[in-house]
Amino acid sequence: MKYLVFDTSSIITLAMNSLLPTIKSLTEAYGGQFIIPPEVKKELIDNPLHSKKYALEAIITLKSIELGYLKVDSRTIRDDLLKLANSIYQSKSKYMTVVHKAECDALALALKIDAEAYVVDERTTRLLVENPKQLKKLLENKLHSTITINQDNLKKFQNLVRGIKIIRSSELMAVALEKGLLDKYLPTEIPRKQQVEALMWALRLNGCALATEEIKELVKNIK
Repeated sequence: MKYLVFDTSSIITLAMNSLLPTIKSLTEAYGGQFIIPPEVKKELIDNPLHSKKYALEAIITLKSIELGYLKVDSRTIRDDLLKLANSIYQSKSKYMTVVHKAECDALALALKIDAEAYVVDERTTRLLVENPKQLKKLLENKLHSTITINQDNLKKFQNLVRGIKIIRSSELMAVALEKGLLDKYLPTEIPRKQQVEALMWALRLNGCALATEEIKELVKNIK
């Protein structure tokens, strides 16, 4: 069985852009399962259901789970990843919390089941795995402070996450476009390049860490 493991951020991006219905056609085209750990379900549904602002998105997401297009996987995962991830960057001799439990639980689940990819839109988590030096620069610019890295803890973390592939909701939607899964939602009178540009900017403005240059390159390559 093939798996994609989702973090909270990627599902929220889809929900905020009314794209959750595409999960059904995407899972069918993928031929595998889209899964989340219980902690992500808690952030997506259990907590928002009690708020007025995000209750509707939570209800719609719950429907995807009820229909089986998004599955909650409760198998036991390693619980040391969160502590290790938050023992890498230091500011003024104090370790910084850079990731939260739901993000680490999703990452740990992806590692445990050897998922084909970990789907996360949040930039910090992605940089921690793919480019920790760039994350250091980002934190320094944000905090206007010198950040140091515990190299031993970083090496331990990198050894644990080595080989994990990270994708974003933008990559998923690019596949959906390529396979024609969004055609029924898009008017033919609007040029494809304009459709792609509108979609990618909507994803970026609602949570997907997507650079302007990435959008321009993607649009440029559309025939």
